[in-house]
Amino acid sequence: KFLGSARSRIERNRELVANWMSKQADFEWIYPEAGVVSFPRIKKHVKVKPEKLYHLLAEKYRTFIVPGRCFEMDESHFRIGFGADAGEIETGLSNLNRALDELST
Repeated sequence: KFLGSARSRIERNRELVANWMSKQADFEWIYPEAGVVSFPRIKKHVKVKPEKLYHLLAEKYRTFIVPGRCFEMDESHFRIGFGADAGEIETGLSNLNRALDELST
């Protein structure tokens, strides 16, 4: 019973993130077939230093993503988890866009 509920939540959340990613001009990813994490990448045309983005997200927006360097990936990759509450995920994704917009202007 618990696993079925968890699986449904994870599938909904994965699709929530996939829908958000489909609308992004500045990020790209490979759709994760399983699990509750993904590793999007900031596209090369984005002229924002990834570490500045990660710090702004944490300090101003209280949104935490894990830099790819923590997983032996280059600095343009970052980890997004989608096992949490859908509202938290939506807020985090919105904050990611807001922080990137702020640094891009």
